[in-house]
Amino acid sequence: MILSRFLGEVEIEDGKRAKFMADASEQVFGVYFFADGNSCEVPRGAEKSVCKVGQLSCCIFLSVGAGSLSCEKFNRPLARSLLDRLAKGNRVKRIGNCALLGRKERETAVV
Repeated sequence: MILSRFLGEVEIEDGKRAKFMADASEQVFGVYFFADGNSCEVPRGAEKSVCKVGQLSCCIFLSVGAGSLSCEKFNRPLARSLLDRLAKGNRVKRIGNCALLGRKERETAVV
């Protein structure tokens, strides 16, 4: 199946629904939701090595706000909008290969 090349492993259950799973043999960078939002924080250093900031191969889901970089791949409304812009040819063309690892609170300094 062609989808398996793009999405990892595909499993058809009872001929009624498809289940997409990551390929366990592939190592991908993991990101976490932070606070109560649907954005994922991009750890320092990952913006160049993983997200390719400043390059033609920059990930379409990388966004800047409030002094930090965020990944919007798992923020459904914003991700849909970014993918729509990609389809219209208005965005860079790379979709980063990241996995969502859950939710994590931002670290704050104790005063």
